[in-house]
Amino acid sequence: MDVRASGHQQVLRLSNYNEETSLYRPKLHSSTSSLRIDTNSSGAEAFEAITGDNQPSFLLDVVLEGIGISLVNRRVIEVVYLSLENLKLDYTASPVSQSVNLSCGTLQIDNQLHDATFPVVLQPTPIASNASNVAALPTVQLSLLWLNDQGEYNTSALAPLLTVRPPEHGVLFVKYCSILLQALTIQADEDFLYAIYELSKIRGASWEEEQRQ
Repeated sequence: MDVRASGHQQVLRLSNYNEETSLYRPKLHSSTSSLRIDTNSSGAEAFEAITGDNQPSFLLDVVLEGIGISLVNRRVIEVVYLSLENLKLDYTASPVSQSVNLSCGTLQIDNQLHDATFPVVLQPTPIASNASNVAALPTVQLSLLWLNDQGEYNTSALAPLLTVRPPEHGVLFVKYCSILLQALTIQADEDFLYAIYELSKIRGASWEEEQRQ
């Protein structure tokens, strides 16, 4: 039996049992006494689910010590400096599932304007001095695991990264999803917010085009 989603309907398919393609195999027992047989299903075999080969077919591991991004206004004055440290990206693909793990050790945004009231706009909240036993955790951490439901899995080149195939059963099965965000401290003054607003005025940007009534 196989149940698939098709629009607003659910389709039930009945087909003959094929041991080579089925996810269930007859359960083996050491003795017939250990098998409980119902009176209504005398002589029926017991089945158990099997786990397929889940060896990774593609692995991607990216580790960056740090990235710095500086934003400069039209007067060639640095306004914002964004720094990211300990960036890690893990992508794993197998015939059964795909997983992505992304983490950022430290995230900080600095106000580079002169006479800034708050030089640090965003940073992880400092840990109390009495919490010395607490290990340093990533500021942002994302984990996602979803199952492949597209029939035969394509392992050629970077196909999993470049193609999106519709689910065979009509639904996307996300087995695990987790987003962790540590406590952040945000402080900004009026001059900084106005400078950010000026940076958003980019000539030719879609949000700067005048809309006709």
